[in-house]
Amino acid sequence: MLNSISHVSSDITSAWAKQAHNANNPLGVSESLVDKTLELCPPIHENDDPIWEEMMSSGVIYMGRYIIPTAFVNYNNELQTRAKSNDQSNLQDLINDFKSNGILLDKQPPIAAYNGVPTVEGKSGYHRNYVIKTEFGQEVYFYDLYNFTASPRGEYYKEIVRNLSNDHKGAFALQTKHDYYKSVVNSIKQGLVENSVEAIDEYVEIIAKPLSETQKKWIKKEAIATESAVANFKTYSTQRGQGVKGNISSSLKEMGLPAAGIENRSRKEIQDQGFILYCAADGDSQSSWMRAISNSVKYNVPVYIIGYSAHTKPSIVDLQSFREEWIDDFEMQKNVMQDFVSKVIDDDFEFITFESNFPVRMGGFLPQYTKPNPNDNGAPTEHTIVDVSGKPFNII
Repeated sequence: MLNSISHVSSDITSAWAKQAHNANNPLGVSESLVDKTLELCPPIHENDDPIWEEMMSSGVIYMGRYIIPTAFVNYNNELQTRAKSNDQSNLQDLINDFKSNGILLDKQPPIAAYNGVPTVEGKSGYHRNYVIKTEFGQEVYFYDLYNFTASPRGEYYKEIVRNLSNDHKGAFALQTKHDYYKSVVNSIKQGLVENSVEAIDEYVEIIAKPLSETQKKWIKKEAIATESAVANFKTYSTQRGQGVKGNISSSLKEMGLPAAGIENRSRKEIQDQGFILYCAADGDSQSSWMRAISNSVKYNVPVYIIGYSAHTKPSIVDLQSFREEWIDDFEMQKNVMQDFVSKVIDDDFEFITFESNFPVRMGGFLPQYTKPNPNDNGAPTEHTIVDVSGKPFNII
């Protein structure tokens, strides 16, 4: 074994066992069955695959094979790569497989990511999970758990696992080249894979091993072409965690700005900082505005909301148009707040006073137009907080 087992805490296993006790279990999942699967099919990381050796050496930990109620297993539907046209045939094959053979004890179980809480992240076995619940009413199943949190590239490895893992069937259904292409593009947009020819080439070679060289070449070509079309535009991942490249938190830090929000700082640290930052893809984002107002009052400091586009813009003109609309939405939301305050105090207060004292302020925009500037030694055209037209903007 490449890494020692670090068992799940007893309070979490107790929570699973309590719900599993009365769970519907027509497939007969039991501890003795799990023991048999371990004899016939050891954990996948023991197969001496170089990528698994890399993962385990980097800090990924195998937690064990556990029986978990399906209610505690969460799959992100948006990140599934399987082409929709293949879903129905694949699902029917799985249904027939379970009806004919039951649980195949010599096939890899689904893999889930353990994060120290009862609910785990399903990484493989998405269709299997759907079939056993909807077709058989199965409410409990067994999973190989891995903890990715200690690895600097944990989020990246989670995405690799999602693509490497096998189906339940003996003659399992491979992902198509279009499925792998989708995974590559999604990983780039999430900041898990660098948008470069070398990084894309490496990632495709890892996840698309079952495909031919011709198919892998197609995936690389299409992914590079797709991302090159927007190579001059930087997007930001809102995903947090280790191994996430190009997210908002790391970008603010690179620009010498404090982290967004108030997390992990005392009241004195916030007040010494003198302001609070939030980033929002919409100028009238309700969640950002509510947090901004609440924390401005709580800490007695102004709040600056920095705008950014969550979606790629094909040109600088489109980006500028987006920013203008963002400001319009921001000002409209500010007017709503002005009307609200006016009604609360039942008075026509001086707007000038309101404007100067209003605690929520426009903080410019994250740099997103990154075309090399020949007048600045090839540095990105935008590299700091900017205004609508892309010129540097001073928050304070």
